[in-house]
Amino acid sequence: MEAIDAYGELARRFEAAPEKEVRALVARALMKKGMTLGALDRDDEAAETYEDILRRFGDDTAPAVSEPVALALFRTGTGLDMRGSKSEAIALYRTLIARFSDHTEQAVRLQAARGAFHLGLTLQG
Repeated sequence: MEAIDAYGELARRFEAAPEKEVRALVARALMKKGMTLGALDRDDEAAETYEDILRRFGDDTAPAVSEPVALALFRTGTGLDMRGSKSEAIALYRTLIARFSDHTEQAVRLQAARGAFHLGLTLQG
């Protein structure tokens, strides 16, 4: 699909960009790539893309990348949970909650709340 290639090309072309706005676009492009792959039932590739977001931006404190990082944590957690890796999913949900539950952006806090809900579901079994 052309969109997946376009998102990947953006991420490759600008991966070393120092500008926070460009880093935010790279993070968002990778998130869209992962979501598109997931919608096409290419779950392993989607998971790899979410893990790429976490590798690239997991320690980035720029507010503009917080939403893609939070969403990547959530989606990685749900993917692990669906594959039966409950303890890893629980750890990711807890990381998501601890890191983003007090964030100033509503969309980021929403991901933390979703993580808390899924944590409960996973613990319930």
